[in-house]
Amino acid sequence: MAPQKSRHMSSISAIARLLIESTTRKDDVVIQGTLYLPDCNSAPEPDFHLFDVPRQTPLHAKPKPFLVIEVSDQTYRRDSGSKLRVYAQAGIEDYWIVNLQLQRVEIYRDPVAVSGHEKDWRYAAVTYREIGQNVMSLRRPEISFPVADMLP
Repeated sequence: MAPQKSRHMSSISAIARLLIESTTRKDDVVIQGTLYLPDCNSAPEPDFHLFDVPRQTPLHAKPKPFLVIEVSDQTYRRDSGSKLRVYAQAGIEDYWIVNLQLQRVEIYRDPVAVSGHEKDWRYAAVTYREIGQNVMSLRRPEISFPVADMLP
């Protein structure tokens, strides 16, 4: 993996603080850790993934994460391509890409398989939030913050 640029690290730090401040001890906030997706035969390492179970919950007992976030500067093509398809195939209902190049958050929801083939998984709903707007978790609306606070 390529070394992180300072903009990427700055955004990771900002988002980590926001997530930790907006979640409780009943949540598991994973920062730059492996996400095991056995149904997809994949184990990506998103920048963030959140579970609505305590951190001590054994891996085999954890549900799918309710939110996955990628911070994308040099990795946008992969984050919006192969990783997006894997997350959709895994049934991740809420996937955000923090697009540092365009200074916005892209929100992907409603995973669907166009033809049933692995490479055809997409999200039916895509919205964009710009500086001056807020983002909000689909399942947990209390996890909400300004786009500007997520950017370097």
